[in-house]
Parts: sequence; C-alpha cells; structure tokens
Amino acid sequence: MSLGVSCNRLFMEVELQSTVQAQALLRIDQVAERVQYGRSSIWAMVKAGTFPAPTKLSRRCTRWTNVQVDEWIQQRIHSGSSK
Repeated sequence: MSLGVSCNRLFMEVELQSTVQAQALLRIDQVAERVQYGRSSIWAMVKAGTFPAPTKLSRRCTRWTNVQVDEWIQQRIHSGSSK
C-alpha cells in the first residue's frame, strides 16, 4: 500500500515540477538566446505581431513565459517542414 502512495506522490511531484517549469519567466536576453535572434529583431517581431508579446510585470520589467517562446519555436518548425 505504501508503494502505491509513494508512486502517486512521485507522480504528483513530477507533474508539479512540469507545471512550474512551464511557467518560467524569461528575460529578453534569455529569449534572444533561445530563438537565436537579436533583441531588436525580437521587439520588431512583437510590434509586427509575429512574435508573442511579453507580459509587463512593472514599468521597467517585461517577461515572456517559456511556454510562449517554445510554442512560437514549434510553430516555426512546423511551418518550415510543411513547405
């Protein structure tokens, strides 16, 4: 019985870690590194509506979630592979 409880607990911990990782906030330099574009190119794409807009946390603080960035990367991969 305790084995089942520990397996369930482990599963819940892994699920929680996945959720926490999915909600990580990225700075512009982290986004630039991840997508291999420069900062000004990223902001130009945001303005053009071709890259997800960040969340404004305060007057001088904007962040992207890694989910937003990863989804954008996956869309680019899938659109490139269909051509």
